[in-house]
Amino acid sequence: MPASRSRVRGPALLALAALSLHELRYLLAPADGLEQADHAYIPFAATGVVLLFGLAAGQLALRVAGARDDGDGEPAPCGFALAWLAATAGLVLVYIGQELLESALAGGPVHDPLSGGGLLALPLALVLGALVACALRWAGGVVRAAIRRARRRRARPGPASRPVWRPARPAASVLARHLAGRAPPATS
Repeated sequence: MPASRSRVRGPALLALAALSLHELRYLLAPADGLEQADHAYIPFAATGVVLLFGLAAGQLALRVAGARDDGDGEPAPCGFALAWLAATAGLVLVYIGQELLESALAGGPVHDPLSGGGLLALPLALVLGALVACALRWAGGVVRAAIRRARRRRARPGPASRPVWRPARPAASVLARHLAGRAPPATS
């Protein structure tokens, strides 16, 4: 299986989780003095995330349909703890980078992304990272279930073909069917 077949799900889920992390952080602990111009890009980013997520959902649907048809395997997923750790670390890094970039582009001094309620992003990243890891494992499980179903369907024997019935002997004798080479010998 080409590696590109299953590589859209992770980035799409991380992008969705990163946008959710940013929005939840400011919903739960609004920052003082934050201008709306700093977050004017959010609707455009949300549109991009929705499109990427739609692409990933379509890719997953195609992969499940293909797995049912050809029964090709998918690489074994990494463990839940490793996926959770990687997703959480990725979310924290994206959040910090996003906050630093926002403050740098605002024109003022660069502020600490974890100050003023920013530490709330860490537990949110843990929860969202777990959701990303669960979603990745679920998607892999759906594809593997389709593969198992295809293999089980292929292994099941089809209807048995029966030979056409033919009688063991012809109904009439050789003489009655005009297949005798000559007449019987005459007796005197």
